[in-house]
Amino acid sequence: HSDSPASQLTLLCFSLHSSPPKSTSVFVIITKMMVTENQTQGFCPESEEKYRCASDSQCGPQRYPGGGILTGRCVNYSSEIRTCEIQGWCPTEVDTVEMPVMMEAENFTIFIKNSIRFPLFNFEKGNLLPNLTAADIKTCRFHPDEAPFCPILRVGDVVKFAGQDFAKLASTGGVLGIKIGWVCDLDKAWDQCIPKYSFTRLDGVSAKSNVSPGYNF
Repeated sequence: HSDSPASQLTLLCFSLHSSPPKSTSVFVIITKMMVTENQTQGFCPESEEKYRCASDSQCGPQRYPGGGILTGRCVNYSSEIRTCEIQGWCPTEVDTVEMPVMMEAENFTIFIKNSIRFPLFNFEKGNLLPNLTAADIKTCRFHPDEAPFCPILRVGDVVKFAGQDFAKLASTGGVLGIKIGWVCDLDKAWDQCIPKYSFTRLDGVSAKSNVSPGYNF
């Protein structure tokens, strides 16, 4: 559950923690939500401080638009503050307020099923090895040394293996890659062809940015 800005208790099911992927072999885990209640298309004052104004002349087309199309009017944002008016989704999103990170996602698990196939040699194999039992699936957690063939990966461990800090990554967003390498010599025994997992951050350039250090923020 999560406390929303409206001080209401919100129950988040699995579908709210994940969203449709933007490409193949990709999934998304949502760890931070910024909720703007009751948005509708209309006219409203900008919420960002950089759009503060004293007169309509400060809200002309020379200003870079933010949450919508600038109307050229300077209107009341509150009893003390005036900002440029926009046409768009209202009220505008306020992203300067610190929102709680869903730290529970650190203990989510990922079940990976992967396979390779060489039809010319009538060879195929998956990462669920023959000695893996139903009991193993329920209890094992991947570890590069202690359980290198367990297909259940804890999200927090994936982040750690990629050299990242979960709290920071969950706050700003990031893209992690799980690579499964199969280096197989088909002249050798079938059981010597085994998967090897490696982890990396794919948007490492974003992490070094002072302006936008995360995938979403």
